[in-house]
Amino acid sequence: MEGQLPDRAGVTESAGVAGWAPTGRAVIAGVTVVWAPTAAVDPVRSSAYSWLTASERARLEGISDVAADETLLGRYLVRVLAAEAMECAADAVVITATCPACGREHGRPQVVVPLAGLRAHPTFPAPEVSVAHAGGLVVAACSPTARGPVDGNTTDSSRPRAIGVDTEPAPPDATRHEVATLRAWTQREAVAKAEGTGIVVEHGPGVVARYVLHDVPTPGAVTSLAVAGAGSTSPA
Repeated sequence: MEGQLPDRAGVTESAGVAGWAPTGRAVIAGVTVVWAPTAAVDPVRSSAYSWLTASERARLEGISDVAADETLLGRYLVRVLAAEAMECAADAVVITATCPACGREHGRPQVVVPLAGLRAHPTFPAPEVSVAHAGGLVVAACSPTARGPVDGNTTDSSRPRAIGVDTEPAPPDATRHEVATLRAWTQREAVAKAEGTGIVVEHGPGVVARYVLHDVPTPGAVTSLAVAGAGSTSPA
């Protein structure tokens, strides 16, 4: 039936590894944000790696072990959040992160539709996702597709709002000024990620004004979430 969520044909795993959960979880302005230390990748390493595409695996081979673990856990968290949002299994979620400038796999992560093992599902666009890691902490966020009943048989949907998340470690003895500086930096980065440009592009007040900036309560770190305002959606 048109408007229904996709079938689970071919899906073999549940959304995430049983018995494992991120260290923290919050829902902010309708966006689910989770975080965990990089070391938390160990119990899920096998599943997380098996879900990667060939290009994702190639990227891991070209970076340091620490960076590879951060990236692997980030992709794991993003897949689990996307799977929750689409009511499918995490091993069915395909993520691409192609950089528009160089074509390498280090750009803004995007969920691909149709998903492997699932029917094409144009009625419900893929959720918007974002990931950040620094100082041994990995943070992932997911903005689901807005859905609401129209009548007894169909469901209306719209593109998810654009989001970006960024994090920086904060020393326990950081001054108020130092925390404010970190917050300003992570907010700038979060907006750049939501725009899909990175900090190579300086965004003016008009662009920043399209986003609502939120603090994420990550311990030992300053984390910012940028969420497009009402009526704004993913730049896709």
